[in-house]
Amino acid sequence: MTQKYRYNLFLRLIIPIALLLLVIAAGLTAAVITESNRTIESFRALQAASHARTLASGSMDAILTRDYTLLENWVHAAIPGDDYAYAYLANDDGLILAHTNFSFVGKRITPQRPAAMHQIESHYNERPVTEIVQPIELGAGFLGTAHVAYYQSHGLALLPNLASNLLVPLLVALLLFGLALYAIARRTTDPIHTLTRTIASSSLSDLKPIPASITAQKNEIGELASTFQDMQSDLRNSYDRLRDALEQLDRQKTHLETMLHSIGDAVITTDNAGRVEYLNPAGEALLGWRQEEVQGRHIGEIYHGEQDLGQLWELLETQCLKGGAVIPRSEQPIVNRQGERIFIEQSAAPIRDTAGNTSGLIIVAHDVTREQLLQQELLYKASHDDLTGLRNRVEFNRQLQEFINSAKLDRKEHALLFLDLDQFKLVNDTCGHTAGDELLRRVGHILSGEIRRHDILARLGGDEFTIILADCSLAEAEPIAEKIRRAIESFIFIWDNQRFNVTTSIGLAPITADNLNQQKLLSLADAACYAAKHNGRNRIYRYDENDSLLNQHYGEVNWISRINQAIGENRLALYFQTIEPINARDAGQHLEILVRLQDETGRLIPPSAFIPAAERYNLMPTVDRWVVSSICHWFTRHPEALTRVGVVSVNLSGETLNDSGFADFVLQLFDACGMDGSKLCFEITETTAIGNLIVAREFMSRMQAIGCRFALDDFGTGMSSFGYLKTLPVDFLKIDGIFIQNIASDPIDYAMVRSINDIGHLLGQQTIAEFVENADILERLQEIGIDYAQGYHFSRPAPLEDLHRRVSPLRADTGRSSF
Repeated sequence: MTQKYRYNLFLRLIIPIALLLLVIAAGLTAAVITESNRTIESFRALQAASHARTLASGSMDAILTRDYTLLENWVHAAIPGDDYAYAYLANDDGLILAHTNFSFVGKRITPQRPAAMHQIESHYNERPVTEIVQPIELGAGFLGTAHVAYYQSHGLALLPNLASNLLVPLLVALLLFGLALYAIARRTTDPIHTLTRTIASSSLSDLKPIPASITAQKNEIGELASTFQDMQSDLRNSYDRLRDALEQLDRQKTHLETMLHSIGDAVITTDNAGRVEYLNPAGEALLGWRQEEVQGRHIGEIYHGEQDLGQLWELLETQCLKGGAVIPRSEQPIVNRQGERIFIEQSAAPIRDTAGNTSGLIIVAHDVTREQLLQQELLYKASHDDLTGLRNRVEFNRQLQEFINSAKLDRKEHALLFLDLDQFKLVNDTCGHTAGDELLRRVGHILSGEIRRHDILARLGGDEFTIILADCSLAEAEPIAEKIRRAIESFIFIWDNQRFNVTTSIGLAPITADNLNQQKLLSLADAACYAAKHNGRNRIYRYDENDSLLNQHYGEVNWISRINQAIGENRLALYFQTIEPINARDAGQHLEILVRLQDETGRLIPPSAFIPAAERYNLMPTVDRWVVSSICHWFTRHPEALTRVGVVSVNLSGETLNDSGFADFVLQLFDACGMDGSKLCFEITETTAIGNLIVAREFMSRMQAIGCRFALDDFGTGMSSFGYLKTLPVDFLKIDGIFIQNIASDPIDYAMVRSINDIGHLLGQQTIAEFVENADILERLQEIGIDYAQGYHFSRPAPLEDLHRRVSPLRADTGRSSF
């Protein structure tokens, strides 16, 4: 409010009232002396009341704006003469805001809110006074009280003069005073009342316009109205902005809730005390609680581990709420409402307000129970045998290493049992693999029931089982092994009404500080098991380092690593021996490929030393592949040698013949090397061919389609095989050397060889004689009509690298090569 408006209002209200009071006082003095002191006092009361109202209405601005200087002016203006004792203003708490006697400012009176103006009789400065109390109200609001007091006896002194001089004017003055006071009061209070009613009837959503007649006034009321009008405009703008913001927040909330409802992860929010505020549908499905059920509950009641209900919450509280850290995704099990154990992948973060203070917690959890169970299943399958459910070879090796470490560090002794079922092949061959699998499952179940809780049982493969007896010497292990043997022996396996007595051979080996090599331990136990079988099966054999049988088998086992290492280091060597035509019309040289092994020092090891071990431990398919591959690549590098050679013979083992992928291997190899299939002849033994008749015929058929030939090796050792010759598409019969060595002196051997030769020729097959060591043998073979001969009489085995330097055309007079 400007200074101009403040003084204008002051003059228009105070000066007219003061003049009227002087006139009224003079008239009353003259006229009222004769009437009564009561009339004077009544007028004075009206005068004081007017001052009080004026003080009340005029001071509202200053009270609202806390303009104490203006309040002080108002209270002093309220007592224009000495007949007034004092005037003051008090707020709604009874605190005196302004007083004509400054010492009273800041003191308190009894708080009151009078319903209307009233007066109080009291004393001031030891004189009786009448105090007018006028409530100050703005609309329905109570701002305080205005107090004006006058001395009750002050007017008596004026009565004589006033009565004599102003009786008639007094009456006129009184009339004028009333009219003027009325006009002033109406002019002053009507706009305020209008303004008050307008504001009172307004609300934030419906602000009533202030009449222009009030805002147009060039005074304090007009300015006040304009100020309220500006406030209305600001409130309207603020309300509109707030409404728009709330609508936007509501849209964002709806969008967020839609997102939280649609995502597949569980979302939980809490306050900073851990009380749940929100749980989305995915969280309801995960935990088994509904949103309305968990609202206000502590999260520890619905979201906890298997045992300690508060442990998970303590972690969240410590790291997130108190530490302010974000917990990255981690997996852990929890228990839902139904008591089911589920695995979740959860992350958590603190919720912060605009000031950056932590106000709660948000948890995002994803159900990974299926993935966890699958992982556990994969881990279980990785360490257990699919057929029996026992530990597999990988897990057994890991466990064995732990027991080896225990023997080394703790100086403890354990026992290793190697079990192999006797005649398991009989069940497989008689009833099929399904029966064999069921037998292995039942044996595994029996073994599980016979061992101690802390022992280790595993199936290595096939019908081989191993057991580690913890903290057990060999002497203590023997009774346990015997108990296991008897349990297997007493088991009768029945399949399709066929009964089989199942037995097992068991080898024992110690796990001590002296035996700290895993492969060596398995070899010792395997050797002991082999000895048990060798001694008649269904028995236990205890390892003894001085046992010659065990040492022999252990030597075979050692060949496994030596052969594998030799193949890996390319230390197998190819040799050849010629096969000479002695009656056949063949212009080409025939060769048989032989294999030798070079040890680490370069010394050659004959096949009789390592082939039996390779056959026993199924290494021959690897050796045979290496031989065939090496031959093809050698002749690719030396094509001139291949042109002078008629047929190159290669021996195949029974294991290779049963290798379903070997035929494809040969076809791909020939295609890559450009090898002529008609140059290659595969030699298979009579026993292998007859024992695998269907497989042999299928393999021979595929190989003969590309020109390969076949020879039946060691023929004659089983004369019952003559009946199969008609069904085996072989090109050569290679007669076993046992019939050749004494043919010159033994008529029976002579007759046997002649019979084989005659039958072979009748079937369209050429014959080859082995072990031809002298001219006498050669002469008898030529008499019989044998087609080819092989032996030291012609040549000894030589390195294949010598072939392209030594092969020459045959001499017609001798039938021999130039070796």
